[in-house]
Amino acid sequence: MGNMSRIGKGMDFRRVIGLGVIISTLAGTAILAPVALAKIVVGEGIASVKLGMTQLEVEKAIGPPGFKEPPDFQGLTSWKYPKGFEGVVSFDHQLRVDAMWTDSKSQKTSKGIGPFSSYAKFRKAYPKLKCGPGPWIPKKSLDCEIKGQFQGKRVVTSILFYTKALGVREIDINYVS
Repeated sequence: MGNMSRIGKGMDFRRVIGLGVIISTLAGTAILAPVALAKIVVGEGIASVKLGMTQLEVEKAIGPPGFKEPPDFQGLTSWKYPKGFEGVVSFDHQLRVDAMWTDSKSQKTSKGIGPFSSYAKFRKAYPKLKCGPGPWIPKKSLDCEIKGQFQGKRVVTSILFYTKALGVREIDINYVS
């Protein structure tokens, strides 16, 4: 109990340390947010997976997939992640990431937009982004694209909606030719 007298009468040393950890964590979060906490980096990747990574690098970053799709008719492969990443990572003929998508609530851009974000929140974050018809059957589905470059290649980040009322459905990032 010798430490108790230095900290203060009746104060538990563990509480003081715990409080210090909480304060430093909150201070660090305030300094780093929102960019460092973003799990979707527009034009680059999602949850530590970046375009151009090898299959081995993807496994090191987010673990083994829940399911590996057999090669499609073009010989391209995809890995499905039902937990954590909650989406799909696709590979080109060189077995490097060329596309990915997620529908995980925990994945968000630096502006706080991710699957299940409302259309109003999306518009507030990206007021000038143009949207066109989406890829799904409902005629009201939307595809809002952010175009850019990564590793010398053209990239599109798509923020997809089934309808405005349902909010963001998924976010895709892929190289385009």
